[in-house]
Amino acid sequence: MDVKLSAVLLLIAAANVLASILVARHALYSHSQKALQILLVWLVPVIGAIVVWQVLRAQKDQSRTSPPHANPYSRDDTHASSLSVLGKSKRKDDASGEGLDD
Repeated sequence: MDVKLSAVLLLIAAANVLASILVARHALYSHSQKALQILLVWLVPVIGAIVVWQVLRAQKDQSRTSPPHANPYSRDDTHASSLSVLGKSKRKDDASGEGLDD
């Protein structure tokens, strides 16, 4: 019975270590978010590791399925020429009344 218990404890510890490494390497989390998630993994061993793994997996799946233009703040060079054309405006010169390009 001691061997089975040791094997289960070793498996739980390995899952916690793996979940902790995955959280620590995740680029989108702040330092405090990482610390809280790792704390969750070790305070609630089995459930914490499963929850953290599912959240990381869902974020990975979401980043795969979302198109690159879904983020309005990301830079998309394919539309740079059309944006530069739209950014030009005509204004009238006060003295002559003729239109000037910006």
